[in-house]
Amino acid sequence: MATATSTTKTSTLVAGFNVFPDGSFTDGTFTCNGTTPVTVSNTGLAAGHSILVTLVTVGGTVGALPAVKTRTNGTGFTIAGTASDTSIYSYKLI
Repeated sequence: MATATSTTKTSTLVAGFNVFPDGSFTDGTFTCNGTTPVTVSNTGLAAGHSILVTLVTVGGTVGALPAVKTRTNGTGFTIAGTASDTSIYSYKLI
């Protein structure tokens, strides 16, 4: 079963630059389920946001970085990896 988490954090500076005008950013993790899309709920997703993904823990066979399949502003997005990828990834909305 695939899992996903999200958090909202506030900071005036993140890695030396202001992410959102109010200084906040949203991030979380998800676990790939092969090529089956994983639903990531995040009400902070807006039209101007990009979704950055990085590998946290290797699981199964890692191929290309997971790809966003759908996105619904104010709700979240779906994302899928390559066959046999059960890795944990983190994401950040910027």
